[in-house]
Amino acid sequence: FTLGHAKVIEHLHKQNGLPTIIFLVKSKTKKKEDAFKRPFDESLQVSMIKKVMKEYPIENVFVINTGAIDKMFNELRPKYEPVLWGTGSDRLKTYGFQVNNPKYREDLGVDDDFRLEEIPRTDDNISATKVRNSLLDGEELVYRSMVPKSMYGMFRILKTELEQSVGALEESVLTFSEFKK
Repeated sequence: FTLGHAKVIEHLHKQNGLPTIIFLVKSKTKKKEDAFKRPFDESLQVSMIKKVMKEYPIENVFVINTGAIDKMFNELRPKYEPVLWGTGSDRLKTYGFQVNNPKYREDLGVDDDFRLEEIPRTDDNISATKVRNSLLDGEELVYRSMVPKSMYGMFRILKTELEQSVGALEESVLTFSEFKK
């Protein structure tokens, strides 16, 4: 969780003052690059978000195994009725197809005012890759400059988990001569 994520939360909350909900999409399939890009297990990620909930206007977090908007709606209802969907520029096309598709909207029974809100990436956004690199490099001050204050105390555990994840990946890589055997 970076200050870039916090920017999205604050932006959405300012739009309408309604509860902000986070979806943690945890695919059941693993890819090799996940060792660095998605090194933290579900319980650690939920723990991060719960810490951040004390600092930002987040009401709830849902863990789901797909980014399909209909599945997300099913998780939210009946307690919450989505009225605004926030996404970074990097996922705008994917979510835009779903949110703006008349058939999808009809099938989901969304409110006419339901819309997608793009939160553009700027130079001020904090990259999760940069945060992970600061963890691997042991640069706690750099880490602190890119995450919410509520996460400062997680530096050591996140560093350890990331190192273990990347270490497991390195152990699984074969040299060419090992591969030939």
